[in-house]
Amino acid sequence: MEGTAELQIRRYLDEQGGLVKVPAYHLLTSWRAERFDEENRRDIEHALARVGVYCEPSLARVRETKQVTLFLSERDPSRRKQRRG
Repeated sequence: MEGTAELQIRRYLDEQGGLVKVPAYHLLTSWRAERFDEENRRDIEHALARVGVYCEPSLARVRETKQVTLFLSERDPSRRKQRRG
């Protein structure tokens, strides 16, 4: 699969129905990051958001061994309401 890590994840979510649970450290692997520090977590979360992918809980609040749910913005009712105004 070609493209940036965030686009690859976006395509994967599109294929999987828009929602997956993964260990947070998988994101480190996708970004080829060595540490799950504040800067890397922030960069990863912002890159995902740019392509309409969100993470729950936020990477700012999770350790790399914990699971996170990645989902497309279309799957989150609160985000749909915010976009409509």
